[in-house]
Amino acid sequence: LQSQARMLFGEFIYAESADDLDGMMIAMYWVYAFTFMLVVFFTLLNFFLAIIVDAFADVKDDEEKDLTEHDFATDSFDAIVSFWAYRANPWPERHKVITVLRERRQALDRHYHREMHQLMEVTVEATKAIEAAREEASKMPCLEFGKLFDNELGNRNELAH
Repeated sequence: LQSQARMLFGEFIYAESADDLDGMMIAMYWVYAFTFMLVVFFTLLNFFLAIIVDAFADVKDDEEKDLTEHDFATDSFDAIVSFWAYRANPWPERHKVITVLRERRQALDRHYHREMHQLMEVTVEATKAIEAAREEASKMPCLEFGKLFDNELGNRNELAH
């Protein structure tokens, strides 16, 4: 087993105790050692090829999905046309892009603050309406009687305990 482990790591396949073998045993040792090395070699080669073939299949699938790449003539023509189109219509200067983005952000901030102000006004109005409804409810005699009844019922429950 120790010899097999050394064989896996690339050491020579001759075991130290092989000198003690004679006759048919030495022949069987070499048949076993070469068979073991062939099996290990082809097993590892199979693992390696499986990884390579799987990666190749992934690349091939990605290549088929790539819609920007056509054939040499089409891609060359597109590169030339794109070059001249970008030279005729260049990207805007950096400070212009920054200015436009700042203006748009300020407009969004103004809109946000306006919406928040309206929401606060609605909240204040709703709070005032709720307070007014509470005041009206406290003036109603039936609710006063209900409070007295609840208090009296609470007192009776306390006496029962």
